Amino acid sequence: MRRFLSMVLAVSAVACRSRDIQLTPPRVVPDISGNWSGTITSALAGNGTISLTQSQMCLILLPPGQGCQPALSGTWSASFPNSVTAENGSLSGQVSESTVTFGLSFNSSSACPIYVSATLADSTSMHGTYTQFHTMGNAACTGIDSGTVSLTKH
Repeated sequence: MRRFLSMVLAVSAVACRSRDIQLTPPRVVPDISGNWSGTITSALAGNGTISLTQSQMCLILLPPGQGCQPALSGTWSASFPNSVTAENGSLSGQVSESTVTFGLSFNSSSACPIYVSATLADSTSMHGTYTQFHTMGNAACTGIDSGTVSLTKH
């Protein structure tokens, strides 16, 4: 009888453990912090160059054990051969597996933000598209543009 009770308790313990909450292993997301540069092709301004300096941090997801959402912040600059001035400002965004999305805000408050969606070929190169559009309710925001970006990490 003692042996039978020990066996029942052992089976019960295993059965209870199998019903415990299974934690999802954190997603492996490449660290894309650092300096990036490459080309930008604008429907309005033509071909130019673009540089990013970005930091990546991990925002913890809830409930605990679910990993994190990588968030980006940093600065950017772009120049075009026919432009009198170079554009620059700040960036913020996120990384989700091989997709990088970020907004580029201009230091000039009158310019519309640019929204980039890029795919990581690996942790040192990304290619994508961008759009810039009029923001409703902001009369000073008049730029409308779209194009492509191709960036390499240095």
